[in-house]
Amino acid sequence: MMLDKVRHPTVQRVALVTYVTCLVSLIFVYFVISGMAVPYSVYMQGPATLEAGTPNAIRGMLMDAMNGQTVYRVESAKLSLEDEDGKTILEKSITPGAGGLIHTQLEPAADTPPGEYQLVIDSKIILDEPRFKSRAPVRIKAPEVPHPKVWHEQKKRMPAQELERTRLGLIDGSGPVRIDIIPREPILVRGLPGEVFLRTTVRDTGEPISCSLRLAEKKGLLESGSLPDAVKTDAFGLAKIRFAPTTTHHWVLASDCLPDGHALAKEELPQEDNIEEIEDVVVVNKGEVQAINKSRVQIGTAPAQLALVAQHPWVHPGRDAVVATHSLFRDGSVLVDLYRGDRWVWAGSFGLDKHRGGGLISVPPVRDGSDGPDVYSAKVFSDIYVQGNAWDAVNLIGLETDGEEHIREALLALAKKHGAQPDTDLERNRYMQWLAGSPDLLTTASGKQQKALLEMLLLEIPVHRQAPAVVLNSLDRDQKELAAWKNGIRDQLLGAIALAILIGLALLIMVVMWGIQQAQYKQRLLHEVELELAEQDLSDIEDGFVSEAEILREGKLARAMAIFQGVIVVGTLILFAASILLILRFMM
Repeated sequence: MMLDKVRHPTVQRVALVTYVTCLVSLIFVYFVISGMAVPYSVYMQGPATLEAGTPNAIRGMLMDAMNGQTVYRVESAKLSLEDEDGKTILEKSITPGAGGLIHTQLEPAADTPPGEYQLVIDSKIILDEPRFKSRAPVRIKAPEVPHPKVWHEQKKRMPAQELERTRLGLIDGSGPVRIDIIPREPILVRGLPGEVFLRTTVRDTGEPISCSLRLAEKKGLLESGSLPDAVKTDAFGLAKIRFAPTTTHHWVLASDCLPDGHALAKEELPQEDNIEEIEDVVVVNKGEVQAINKSRVQIGTAPAQLALVAQHPWVHPGRDAVVATHSLFRDGSVLVDLYRGDRWVWAGSFGLDKHRGGGLISVPPVRDGSDGPDVYSAKVFSDIYVQGNAWDAVNLIGLETDGEEHIREALLALAKKHGAQPDTDLERNRYMQWLAGSPDLLTTASGKQQKALLEMLLLEIPVHRQAPAVVLNSLDRDQKELAAWKNGIRDQLLGAIALAILIGLALLIMVVMWGIQQAQYKQRLLHEVELELAEQDLSDIEDGFVSEAEILREGKLARAMAIFQGVIVVGTLILFAASILLILRFMM
């Protein structure tokens, strides 16, 4: 009775509809999960380790992970620090600025215990979508002195092949007056304005001497304008030359000045046979007499595309500073960072218009003392991911005010630090030692001379650029986590689909067997009827008699055909099911 109910057409139709619905739903869910992707991602740069009690600059962006485009507007977003217990110790609201970039500063309290924390970004990008949240581990340490005792090695922006064949700075020189170029290894931005200092000092003592210098030989191309034929150094031995090179420059500098009380020894007299200090160069003055002091210098150029200049060589902590950018790009935007020593304290961006741009740098107040002058470095670049050679930097000094007293203090502090640097060129270093030991002379210097001296000392600090650390990059991690979750769910769904297909095949086999059984039953009935008819006399029907053997043969043939058809149907459905499983497996 129960079997008859199961075989009822209505029950079979309902079962078929339910089965097909379940199977299609499983396959649909499988495809939906396979197509899932990370909707958003966040990329954040900052110090490798945050310092407590001091600003830590952060730069980053929210991105649409599907197409890699930056998210320019969000409903709300906040950046926070959490301790190991999940307690928020610092929270700041953030908003994408120009170009979709986020710039902020995190300043943990000075009494924050050093250790491991979590940097968390929580944002509502679109009103109807769930909140996007991502986190990454970050370490907080006690504040350290941001200034290295020894200047970092200069970061040369020239291509490696050019550096290999180009000697920078002072190549050689001769005479009682030393003619130097500052910085030690000058590299200017190709095609944009830059500057170098020439410095004249007494070779034996390092004392500055005011001299008239001739640029006796000038090799190299300029973007515009021309180089002077002669310059005169001031009482501190300094002269500044500003120009825009497009190639490497090679200069031969000459001067006939002599230190007070210095008489040329016979071997120092300018003779044809004794000018081999600059071996193959013969420089003469207007009277066709060989020059007394000579130097050869070489200035490299870098394809940096950006040049940064500051309004003053100093900044005031707690106040804004003005900087400007020259660029080979006509328009767009550039990124600007401010470092206090090695500590990244501010991040921002400026727009470009007609190859120029600029703005204000917010200099954070100083809450911790440091040993020596507070040297800042402002740096400009164009790409958040890879800077390459496309960057520029300018060194600045932190002053309480721009009064002469504070400027003199900064001059002496910088000179002392320069003089304490390990230097293989002792002649060059004598100037710094002399300057550090001459505080009285600085009191008589004019404001213009003090500013030039400060610019020279800052230019002597090697330009160093270090790429910020990536503190949060959620895309790779979220993609791996999503892939692991999808693989686990898809394996379960694939098992459920396989089970459903096996159940369907079992039901199909049962239905086919029922069909075969029904066909065999009908064949038996037909066979019995034909046998009964065969026993009657049907002589009045011509050719109407069918033998029993023929009836049996036809019955066997019908049963064989029913079984063959069932095998074909089942085999076809098995191949179909296997194809579905292969397609689903391929999508994994």
